Amino acid sequence: MTPSDVYDCFEAVLGLPLPKQAVCVRLAAEVGVPVWREWCLQRGVQDHSGELLDTFDRWLSRAASDEQLDHVANRFYETLPQDVREEEEPAGGYAGWALHGVAYIALDQCGEVHHSILHTDICYAAAAHCRIGIEAVWVSLDRLTACELEFLDRWCRSCREQFPELAAESKPA
Repeated sequence: MTPSDVYDCFEAVLGLPLPKQAVCVRLAAEVGVPVWREWCLQRGVQDHSGELLDTFDRWLSRAASDEQLDHVANRFYETLPQDVREEEEPAGGYAGWALHGVAYIALDQCGEVHHSILHTDICYAAAAHCRIGIEAVWVSLDRLTACELEFLDRWCRSCREQFPELAAESKPA
């Protein structure tokens, strides 16, 4: 997968309805849960990732309200590093921010920066998975490592499997 292919996949995902976009963000972000949990354990921070993902799943099936998902997402937000650039090893921060993006995208809380948030969340998930350093803070598709490109290729394929309509909208990987 090339950076151009990644961009095409992002753009195809952005063409989906918000709940489906959020599922695609979750597909990327959930891989980083162990990295996030490790970060929480090292810092003595309570881990709300399971609750966040569970509430999101219930929200998708309409068993949880927007308010319930927002409440859990806000509690999760309080545990995030506010400036990933200050982290000695930022992978856990990337993982946390990607997880938070699941609810943020689902609840349409991104406003004019929706496009950028989706791109950042998925790139942060890749950076967390590959344990990329501080350079991943500056999201640039041209800077992606081989590990990140491989992760993004698997992610894009997973989104296409989940939502076959993506296969027709984006280039094959």
